[in-house]
Amino acid sequence: MVAVSGKELYFIHLTDTHVNKPGLTPMYGVEAAANMRRVFEHIRTLPVKPAFVVVSGDLTHDGDAEDYRYLRQLLDEEMAALGGVPLYPGLGNHDLRGPFREGFLSEAGEEPYYYTVDIDDVRLIVLDSLLPGEVPGRIDEAQMGWLRRVLEEPASGGTLIALHHPAGLTAGGLLDEHRLINHEELAEAIAGKNVLGLLSGHIHYPFFGSFHGVGTFTAPGASVGFEPCGKESIRYVDRIGYNLCVIRDGVLHAVPFILPGEQRLVKDTAE
Repeated sequence: MVAVSGKELYFIHLTDTHVNKPGLTPMYGVEAAANMRRVFEHIRTLPVKPAFVVVSGDLTHDGDAEDYRYLRQLLDEEMAALGGVPLYPGLGNHDLRGPFREGFLSEAGEEPYYYTVDIDDVRLIVLDSLLPGEVPGRIDEAQMGWLRRVLEEPASGGTLIALHHPAGLTAGGLLDEHRLINHEELAEAIAGKNVLGLLSGHIHYPFFGSFHGVGTFTAPGASVGFEPCGKESIRYVDRIGYNLCVIRDGVLHAVPFILPGEQRLVKDTAE
């Protein structure tokens, strides 16, 4: 089956790859690059070919230029194996803008990384919610103004917005403290603009909710999973996956895939 059939548009939502250059496993011994490879191996078994892949931040764990060069190499290989579909990355709290631009984009600069692309009649907007040195996120004033201007021009098939930090509440627990700080500003910007959904990461587990009437979708971490609802600590679990998304008749749907594995506890931050 092709990526677009009638009014159907399939795509992959990937997040929190946390890749480091070979020989480094700073995230509690997790082999993040190998886990990402396993995720793409599973994606290639799907009976549909996705139109694109969007990665909603935390591309690397340490964020130096060599990490980004290695990640770019891996992603180029995986996207070629997937049939050459386009990749749309965004930045998360573990990312660093300068090293990302140098290592991944082969350019200089420290500016926030945000952009928009059209896929058939659907518009994808990738935002940069990175707040340097902080775990929660924020969309700065210049970027928010840009977003409002872009949304003034309607997209006939609707708009998808990808950003690392969830704008709405999550399943509860400590991770609610780590969401987008200026979420009310985002709510005002997207009100009445035919936004099909907000695609986020950061919390490392699949969660679907509503943000001022707009669907919010987080994907499983491609490197490691979190247990939801923890009140005292964050529990890291050997659990990886992704979301298969489809826009059908103007409505966004998402199916989370969790890959088989031991599901063992990797780290409890209370310990």
